[in-house]
Amino acid sequence: MDKKTASNFIYNLIYQIISVITPLATTPYIARVLGAEGVGVYSYTSTIALTFALFAALGANTYGQREIAMRQHNEQARSKVFWELFILRAVLSLGVMLAYVVFCFMYNTYTVFLLQAAFIVVSVMFDVSWLYMGMENFKIIASNNIMVKLATVVCVFLFVRKPEDVGIYILINSVSALVTTSYFLLFLPRYVKRVPIAQLDILRHLSGVIQYFIPIIAVQIYSQIDKLMLGAMGNNPSENGYYEQARKLTNLVVVITTALNTVLLPRLSNLYGRDEKKAMVDTYQETFRFTLLLLIPIVVGLFMISDTFILWFLGPDFVKTSLLLKWSCPLIALMTVGNFLGMQYLSPTGQQGKMSMIYLAAAAVNVVLNAVMIPRMLSEGAIIASVAAEAVSCGAQVWLLKKSEYNFRMLKGVWKYAVAAAVMAAVIYFFNSHTTIAGAVMTFTDIVLGAAAYFAVLIALREGTVTSFTDKVLSKLKK
Repeated sequence: MDKKTASNFIYNLIYQIISVITPLATTPYIARVLGAEGVGVYSYTSTIALTFALFAALGANTYGQREIAMRQHNEQARSKVFWELFILRAVLSLGVMLAYVVFCFMYNTYTVFLLQAAFIVVSVMFDVSWLYMGMENFKIIASNNIMVKLATVVCVFLFVRKPEDVGIYILINSVSALVTTSYFLLFLPRYVKRVPIAQLDILRHLSGVIQYFIPIIAVQIYSQIDKLMLGAMGNNPSENGYYEQARKLTNLVVVITTALNTVLLPRLSNLYGRDEKKAMVDTYQETFRFTLLLLIPIVVGLFMISDTFILWFLGPDFVKTSLLLKWSCPLIALMTVGNFLGMQYLSPTGQQGKMSMIYLAAAAVNVVLNAVMIPRMLSEGAIIASVAAEAVSCGAQVWLLKKSEYNFRMLKGVWKYAVAAAVMAAVIYFFNSHTTIAGAVMTFTDIVLGAAAYFAVLIALREGTVTSFTDKVLSKLKK
């Protein structure tokens, strides 16, 4: 991993950690103040707003990041592509915003809440984060998002005080999205210059963004449609609340396990453009091994601590969430591997068509299983449908990789991580069976003991990634 990639990974990882910490700081508070019903209303209405936002964005984020990455060293070409995509996205956003307002007034039950969430849709027009990602400048993105996240936490504690404040909570999160994207506009002069509108060919990107949009919307169908179907078919806002908390915690974990993928997309796009296949395969091997190093203990550890963690973290009203979280552990693994293959293999190599087919098939599986499972099992049925859909998506992407010239040994050295995770699980189980402590103290002790056991076993097994890092630390300490 070169210096620039390592630096971007650190910036992105810091941001992702803050993204995890800030919800963890507010989630217990919100769970107790708004209750399962209030959280369910927030989940349902914000999901609707996010769905409209997806259509406003189309596939411009991923497509734009790739196009900018391929023109990093050509300011004129970079500026032309940027303004073409920015204008195209602005026009699309205005049309979607009008449709969203009409929808809000047609949906009488949640009109006020939906209008409070409208800034999520508006924020899409000003989102140019894809420019900085394409330029591999994650410092701007991380610093901005961290500031807004922290400000959002402060506002939540200051202004959300009672169950009736669910609208305020929705508004705070909605406005924070707009503030985040608007801030990026301040740095545009550093990377792009003005281009006469006569020189722009806006419509030439339409087919490209649609190609990227199809897999994105398909993923959202089987990651968000479950909330919409649960809200519509379950007829119980509390079920949406249980499910929202489980998926929120699941997604927070995935954010950490996939942090490197976002950083490497522009680099791999650049390597693909130069036809450096060996460098790409070497990158896959190195980064996937690092991904498994984090993924395996996180999934095993989360399964082990879920009961105690949910009880003190969300409160007794959300006991059902602990069961949903356990069932979500396979989902975390599948989402992580699928994200790796999509972001590092299929997207940089221009295989959007295949991505679209895979994601649409997974979305179809999700919708059908939701329709069957939700009426019978409510939130538990929605989790099962999500796991099945992600298994279809992940399995198909692995199959495509194995058939390609970019194939690599995905399971190389994984037995060491499995052994270490098994020892970690045994240590946590033994400790919990022979202790009288409970609550947050037990959870944090489990994490510390589990991590210590996991990395101790890997060091004993001379696992390359860990021992290399350990040796570097020890050499510096000796100096």
